[in-house]
Amino acid sequence: MHLAWIQVKPIEIWFRSKEGFWLIGPLLQEKWFQYFIAWGGIIYDGTIVFLLLHPNTRKLGFVLSVFFNLANSWIFRIGIFPYLMIGLSALFFPPETIRKIFFRKKKPVYPIRKKLSLGWTYVIGFYFIIHLLLPLRQYQYEGNPSWTEEGHRLAWRMMLRIKGGYAKFYVVDKATGVKEKVKLKEWVSKVQHRSLVGQPDMIWQFAQKLKQHYAEQGKDVEVYANVKARLNGGPTRRLIDRDVDLASVPWERFKHSERILTYNDHD
Repeated sequence: MHLAWIQVKPIEIWFRSKEGFWLIGPLLQEKWFQYFIAWGGIIYDGTIVFLLLHPNTRKLGFVLSVFFNLANSWIFRIGIFPYLMIGLSALFFPPETIRKIFFRKKKPVYPIRKKLSLGWTYVIGFYFIIHLLLPLRQYQYEGNPSWTEEGHRLAWRMMLRIKGGYAKFYVVDKATGVKEKVKLKEWVSKVQHRSLVGQPDMIWQFAQKLKQHYAEQGKDVEVYANVKARLNGGPTRRLIDRDVDLASVPWERFKHSERILTYNDHD
């Protein structure tokens, strides 16, 4: 269980900007309600699959799923994800139930029962093993995944952190030694900038983009980044080693990238 979540650190920060919400804005600022959301989310995630799997609790599970995901959509504005989850929750019901509710004019279609071949059994089994192992890869990296972002994606770590900060990039011409500050506004949008300052992989990718851009102009350059960020309202700290030429280092896929600075505490 993630400590920052049960201490409602990210929730408190998210809800702080939603005080003007119609009807529930003031309620979102209440500490007890933030704890209710945090622990309610844990209980929901831990029980919803079992509720949907059992015929006696399936309707209750579906109602909870609709309410939970619509609330997420309204409060957090997270795009299509909540509606996708509602649609997928409907698949727990028998096909005939779905047909009678939504497709009454369609004729019943009954599945053909056929034994799965051994080859396909291995393929599907391997697919599920990969998806069980992917979330665990975060433990092979040094540091807190919420800070370094290493092992964060595909690891069921949704909504565990909120990060802010700033980033400055500098390009040094190897031939002349001239140092130039990159004007980020000319390269990225405001939304891209918010993501860039907290995600080391995007910082590295942007450095590669700068290297490519200057190479097309016939220049061989070094790229340095001065990036500071804060995690879940904690102290502002340096995220990337500013003395490392990001244009010349590869991306480490299977081990910790030394250019990403880590700290002992896990805020």
